[in-house]
Amino acid sequence: MLCFEDFETQFDAFYALGAHLPAPPKPAPEPETTSVVDTCDFCVIDTETSGLAARDVAVQVAIVFFDAQGRRIGAYDRLWSLPDGVRIGHRAFLVHRINAAKGRAEGYAAREELPRVHRLLTRVL
Repeated sequence: MLCFEDFETQFDAFYALGAHLPAPPKPAPEPETTSVVDTCDFCVIDTETSGLAARDVAVQVAIVFFDAQGRRIGAYDRLWSLPDGVRIGHRAFLVHRINAAKGRAEGYAAREELPRVHRLLTRVL
């Protein structure tokens, strides 16, 4: 059984022990190529990042699509894998509760997701 004393810092323990938490439900699939994106009247974009510095990266990207009455009609919401050597800062974790283990287990490669997000937003525009 792992304990805090097995790690160099409390943050290393925190990240490692977080890997033993139950996995949350799978992210919602990308909106179909049908009309959700093409018929939405507006969208809201939110990101969660590995920290607040310029070098930090997105760890989750969400785009929610709405009709003219403000009703949600679809969403893109995915965790993105961290690049090698990037860690999620403690303060960022306290905000969004995404740790490196969760990103490794459930994250999608940013290289594949960036073009997908670009296509979605281009279609909305």
